[in-house]
Amino acid sequence: MRPGLPLLLSEFVEALDDSPSWTRFHYLDRQTGEIATALTEDVDAAGNFADVRKDHLRYVRIDALPAWVRMQIRQRFVEQVEDPTLRLDLADALQATHAFVEFQRLLRNNGAALEAFAAFRIVSLADAAREWLAAHKVNGLELK
Repeated sequence: MRPGLPLLLSEFVEALDDSPSWTRFHYLDRQTGEIATALTEDVDAAGNFADVRKDHLRYVRIDALPAWVRMQIRQRFVEQVEDPTLRLDLADALQATHAFVEFQRLLRNNGAALEAFAAFRIVSLADAAREWLAAHKVNGLELK
């Protein structure tokens, strides 16, 4: 049996954990394992991305995970942050009106925390990624 085409787990997790949006859509190409991101302004009357949006056998739309799942991942990450000031700031951000935006803003201002969260998120969502692939009957791709 030949090995499956690679699907980059980091890119797939990014799509699963992206904030739901009316301006950005992610699709998985079953043939290549690539993630295509379409912005609303790219989907125009000229037919850009029409092939992606219409070919349901090849492309599968990746909808973001529910907000409560995404929030739980962040809460678990905060619990393991060692710096007490950063841990408190991140916990406060998760209570804010725009919790995901505030959380991300704090991470952007702390490179080490941003990298730590990216790694934590990949590990945390690896099973969800496999379940998504199985639920959508995506075969022949191997998470890398």
